[in-house]
Amino acid sequence: MNKIKKLFILTLIVGFTINASGQSDEVTTNSAKARLVAGLTLANETDLQFGDLLLLDVSSAGAEITIGATDLVTSSAPSNVKVVELLGFTEPSRGKLTVTGEPGLNFTITGSAGNLVTDGAVISHLTKSMQLTDFDFTVDSSTLTVVTANSDSTDSVKVKLAAATSTAEFYATATMTVKQNQVSGVYVGTYTVKVEYE
Repeated sequence: MNKIKKLFILTLIVGFTINASGQSDEVTTNSAKARLVAGLTLANETDLQFGDLLLLDVSSAGAEITIGATDLVTSSAPSNVKVVELLGFTEPSRGKLTVTGEPGLNFTITGSAGNLVTDGAVISHLTKSMQLTDFDFTVDSSTLTVVTANSDSTDSVKVKLAAATSTAEFYATATMTVKQNQVSGVYVGTYTVKVEYE
C-alpha cells in the first residue's frame, strides 16, 4: 500500500510540473527608434577669382597660379606670367561657400578639377583652356572643426559642424595652370564642390 501511495504522489508531482511549464508565457514591450538627419545643402557666396595676370613670355613654358588663404595670388614663374593690378581689375578672392546640415555631425568637403575657358573660345583649341587643381579648403573655426586636414591626393577635408550650429561658411582655393603658348583673354569656367556626411 505504501508503495502505491508513493508512486501515485510521484506521478502527480511530475504531471503538475509538466503542465506548469506548458502554460508559461511572457510578453515584453521593446523600444523602436530612428534618427532623421537633415540633408546637407551648399550655396556659393563668392566666386573664385584669380584677378589679372600678365603674359610676359609663355612661348617656352607657362606657370602655376595659386590663390592662398588670404586671397593672395602668386605665380610659380613670374618671368613668364606675372600677377598684376591693372586699371579696372577684379580683386582676387577665394571661393566662399555656405553649408547647412545637422549640428555635431562629420562631413567631407571635396573639390573636383574644373576648366576655365575664354569667352566665346573654341573649346577644342587646347591653348584656350586652363585647368584648376589642388583644391584646399579653410573653415570658420567658430562653426566648423577640422577632423582630417586637407588631402592633396583627394582634394578633400573632413570637418564637423559645431553642436549648436546648422550653418557654416568655408573657403575654396586652388591652383590654375597657365600653359605654354596660352592666349590672352577673359577666362570663365566652373569647378565642383561636394559635401557628404561621413
